[in-house]
Amino acid sequence: MSLYRNSAWFLKGVTEFTRSAFLSASKRFVEKDLEVSMAGRSFMITGANSGIGKATAMAIAKKGGIIHMVCRNKDKAEEARADIVKESGNKEVYVHILDLSETKKVWEFAEAFKRKYKALNVLINNAGSIMSQRDVNVEGLEKSFATNVMAIYILTKSLIPLLEKSADPRVITVSSGGMLVQKLRTGNLQSDRGRYDGTMVYAQHKRQQVVMTEQLAKTHTNIHFSVMHPGWVDTPAVANAMPDFHSSMKDSLRTPEQGADTVVWLAISEAAITNPSGRFYQGKNTKIPYLLGDLECAAFGARYYQRPPATGLDPQLLPGGAEVNVSAGGLGQDVPVALRGREPGTSTPSTPPPLTPAAYTDRGRAQYFIPCSTFAPGEGEGINLGLF
Repeated sequence: MSLYRNSAWFLKGVTEFTRSAFLSASKRFVEKDLEVSMAGRSFMITGANSGIGKATAMAIAKKGGIIHMVCRNKDKAEEARADIVKESGNKEVYVHILDLSETKKVWEFAEAFKRKYKALNVLINNAGSIMSQRDVNVEGLEKSFATNVMAIYILTKSLIPLLEKSADPRVITVSSGGMLVQKLRTGNLQSDRGRYDGTMVYAQHKRQQVVMTEQLAKTHTNIHFSVMHPGWVDTPAVANAMPDFHSSMKDSLRTPEQGADTVVWLAISEAAITNPSGRFYQGKNTKIPYLLGDLECAAFGARYYQRPPATGLDPQLLPGGAEVNVSAGGLGQDVPVALRGREPGTSTPSTPPPLTPAAYTDRGRAQYFIPCSTFAPGEGEGINLGLF
């Protein structure tokens, strides 16, 4: 991790990922979004015996949803189920034992589930793994990659026929803000080259989950896909995998219920599905899943650079381009927006005509859509979005 990424990530974290940041953001939440009954709707939640997974299962069970807990440890799962049933009064909570690091077993489980159950409305990919040292499963796959990436892909793809037959199908994947320190890298998926750093490997997997969600959304348009960052949450997984971070930040970490809040909103609210499929969320809002200065457009492999960051620039990546909301704030209403880059297939710098706002709203904002295909930056080159 570079000094820039480390500093930018930590600064973003202390201002956006903490308990106090959640409490501040929650003042804008619409409580009516969650005032719904989930009776008759079926939810599968991986890693549902503790932390965010258990908090999610509890919240949805209280709404009357049918809960399928997918867990590795039977004793912990049954204990969590008893807690959920007791507190929610909902007896439709079922335990399924599965080791997500064994990819063949994941496929076998999904196939058996489809044969046994007639509906699955929502799949929540919550379970994750951080390894302190490299290890492989019986199939020879690095275990954290098998759990964090392959299991999600196999489980999701295998269950898509069942999801598509069900009403209002959704797939939510719980990622992590740690992915902000990682660009997508596909050259070392097995983490068998160089020094093994479990935390950075985990962060890379979380980046892969974001890109996977974007791609699944394009392929399976009948299902609403989303991926989210729960913030810095006080969970057993964080305490065990990152003890120094947990110890130093303990008083600022969110509760599991706070971490689960956006997951639950994505899973049950009508408001969530008014947004396009494939988006990344934080605090019930869509967010750019990249640090400023390194915005990737997965569809074209282009990179957007913002150096220095332009005042009021708020780009939001969309399939095939970037939607840019520009605040004129104090700079005057005649300030244009320009896109600069290089001509496709050449090294010739090019500047298209400025995208001058036809009109600003009363709050001094305008919106543009800039296709990624406008330019094809070469290695090390980028598209500069800024106020000129």
